[in-house]
Amino acid sequence: MLRRLAEVMDRIEGRKSVVFRGKEFSGVNPKSRYRIPYLSYKHPACGLAINIFINHLSPSFSATLISYYFQLDPRIKTICQFVLHWAGTKNLLRPSRGYFSSYALVLMVIFFLQIQSTPVVRSLQLHADENAETIDGAQVPSFQKLLKRRPRWTENMKYHPESLKYDFLNLNFMKVDVEKAKEKLCYPRNEETAGELLTKFILEKNTRKMSIRYAKYMSMDAQNEKMFAYCIEDPLNVTLNPGHTVLLKSAEYPRIVSEFKKAYLALLNKNLSWFTIQRKC
Repeated sequence: MLRRLAEVMDRIEGRKSVVFRGKEFSGVNPKSRYRIPYLSYKHPACGLAINIFINHLSPSFSATLISYYFQLDPRIKTICQFVLHWAGTKNLLRPSRGYFSSYALVLMVIFFLQIQSTPVVRSLQLHADENAETIDGAQVPSFQKLLKRRPRWTENMKYHPESLKYDFLNLNFMKVDVEKAKEKLCYPRNEETAGELLTKFILEKNTRKMSIRYAKYMSMDAQNEKMFAYCIEDPLNVTLNPGHTVLLKSAEYPRIVSEFKKAYLALLNKNLSWFTIQRKC
């Protein structure tokens, strides 16, 4: 199936549309207008949304990093799920139309939890880099070594150029034992509830460059400061900004600010149930 999908992706980049015959691909919407082409697929039985990337390694590394953060503290996943659900119901997850990508929102949540007076979690990447020599006895293999380990049938495949831009030499976090890392990354423990942290996140105004890798604000050039409403440093590639889709002077930005304010007011009403808050936000 993966071999067939690889062929399909080659066709997507050269054609405006692709027709799928199998019923299991009902509702598949190939999207090639974005920086990274992918297949967006919704499973008809359970309604689960699936994005399939072919010949592009970076999303798998990004997903691994985020999953590790989710394992460090359950509140991280809970808050991310709520924020993504809320943003989806408000049509704020439409990067092609000047709104957020789900990746950008998740990074914003993780960064917010890193910079609390008592952090919920500290930088996993900094921890991994500081202990690189002792983590499993070796550095994570470079991008070229990773390519050599791929299945034989992929040897002639062309990898997406964006894959080559990522900092594949800095993947030490993939060797981290998450359970052991909790002692250093999550203590002393932040005792706030997920609801309290969520309310603070909704109120937070991030006007500076956010760095998940270093768990702190970074300086940014004047041009980006005037152009982008949210500047988020990609943890695997410091040259990319996942928040680049939201422009400061766009018509969409005031609506984003308005929706955040409405959500904050709803969260302040402590008499509301969790379900009602999700509906009202």
